[in-house]
Amino acid sequence: MDLKKRIKIAFVLNLLIFVVMFFGAICSIFDFNFMTTGTHRFSPDFSRFKYFTLDSNILAGIISLIMAINQGAFLRGKKSDISKNAYVLKLMGGTGIALTMLVTVFYLAPRSEFGFFHLFENSNFFLHFLIPVIYLISFLIFERTDKIELKHTFVGIIPMIIYAIFYSLNVLLHLENGRPSVNYDIYGFLEGRVSLILIVLPFMILLTYFISFVLWKVNKLKNKTGNSK
Repeated sequence: MDLKKRIKIAFVLNLLIFVVMFFGAICSIFDFNFMTTGTHRFSPDFSRFKYFTLDSNILAGIISLIMAINQGAFLRGKKSDISKNAYVLKLMGGTGIALTMLVTVFYLAPRSEFGFFHLFENSNFFLHFLIPVIYLISFLIFERTDKIELKHTFVGIIPMIIYAIFYSLNVLLHLENGRPSVNYDIYGFLEGRVSLILIVLPFMILLTYFISFVLWKVNKLKNKTGNSK
């Protein structure tokens, strides 16, 4: 598949990601249930922004729109190439959204008292599954490039580190009898023990960097494979 055709497909996928993200975010903020029965709110719940799921999806949607604008300019002949910064941003967004999906699949869903698939219903169908899948397909298959260097993989951990600071400070500032409150340790990472921050935080940083590195490596390998055809 030639470059222009790949970029056309990626352009469509990026616009799709942005639209689905917008719909999924609205469903989340207004607690709109379309797959299960439940009460619908008619006022926004902005506390939903405390979840990395919503934050990472909004970031991914914005980055996808930025990439689509770059790709549209290229397809119209207004740019000779897609900028390196757009690809670096796409790697960063992909790292965050892949982290969201992996933590959900391997940690949150198996522990859910409502069953594994509860975290893939309603808005979570988009935020935990559909958007990450489309985003990764776009980045790994249709946006392969040699512009992203190894050093750029560290950019991928920036959103998680910002969120980790917010998360950790909230936990430490709202301890109950010296123990993390379930209202602030919202993902249950600390299991009621503050000392686990010293294990969980480095682990999450390493996991996030590993994801960023793997995405960079697969993109690079796909680019070499594509160029050899």
